Parts: sequence; C-alpha cells; structure tokens
Amino acid sequence: MDCARIPRSDEFLEGREPSDENAAQAAGLMLRAAALQEHNGYKIPLVRALIRRAVLKLAV
Repeated sequence: MDCARIPRSDEFLEGREPSDENAAQAAGLMLRAAALQEHNGYKIPLVRALIRRAVLKLAV
C-alpha cells in the first residue's frame, strides 16, 4: 500500500531542516483544500497536529 503524496508539501520539505515551523507549514500545504463541515470542524486542527507529529518523527 502506497501512502498519498502531496507534491507541494514534499517540495517544501525537501532540503529543509526538520523543525516545528517547517512541519506546520507543510501541514498547511497538505490541508489547503480541506473544508470545514458543520459537524466536523474539530478534525482539521486534529489532522494538522497529526501531520506535524508525523513529519517531525519521520525526519529523525
């Protein structure tokens, strides 16, 4: 199973130091098209935090 790739965030992260700021910016790029729905507004910040953690953990 291949994981989904988002070229803009991949390109942004390429060659950059793993930092919370860079991970947050990459998460923003990944969630750019995410749209809040009436009953799921909590999910976007949750996914943003999970992406940040994953980016930092994978960079180690």
